Amino acid sequence: MNYSDETLKSYLDGALPKAEAEALEQAMSSDESLQRRLMALDTFATPVAETFQHLPGEARLESLRAALPTARPQSPRWWTGAAMAASIAVGVLVGSQFLPSGSAEATGWRMEVARYQALYVPETVAYLGGDPDKLAIEMARASEAVGLDLDMEALSEVDDLTLRRAQVLGFEGQPLIQMVYTDPKGTPFALCIMADAQGSEGPEILVGLATHTWESDTHGFILVGGDQLDKINDITKRLRAGALKTL
Repeated sequence: MNYSDETLKSYLDGALPKAEAEALEQAMSSDESLQRRLMALDTFATPVAETFQHLPGEARLESLRAALPTARPQSPRWWTGAAMAASIAVGVLVGSQFLPSGSAEATGWRMEVARYQALYVPETVAYLGGDPDKLAIEMARASEAVGLDLDMEALSEVDDLTLRRAQVLGFEGQPLIQMVYTDPKGTPFALCIMADAQGSEGPEILVGLATHTWESDTHGFILVGGDQLDKINDITKRLRAGALKTL
């Protein structure tokens, strides 16, 4: 079963019905990609990961274990979700080394966007139908959140990418919008925009993904997806010369 970000957030907030929450927990026990998506959406998991990412392997594991509850807490389900996310962070950091060390320059909103996108696989967005009416509502919300007049028609098809969803996320208290695309093979891509975002401009590989970052006078933009910098660069040029030229 495919779980949307909204369902995962409801789980973390304790708003998911008990039966659905238990089914989700069962699915996560054998689905690593689902575990990582939950970790990316939980505000508790990211600080845990960042705090311990520079410790040696065994010491890192022991320290994280010591921070986890030793028994199942008799408390609301949101704590269960947070504890599970922390457990996932242990496996991700020590087992797969998902979070890279990175340079200090690569931290901030660019790295957060890349980490979030790295959790996406074709199955993550396969259920997104790209309904025009729904997309229009989502794009209107995204436009308002970042104070830009986003042209849905121009952004619906970019090169060989098709728009599937627009959602409002956040970074350090600021709205950050994400437009999700897929290419003909179903590979997920994302165009993210945030007001007053700063950082290095140009192409780079972050968390194994090709990215291209640029700025206007008021906003920061990043296109991320796949592993081909040439493709990301070409699409970026078309965006900057077309749909995003006046932004």
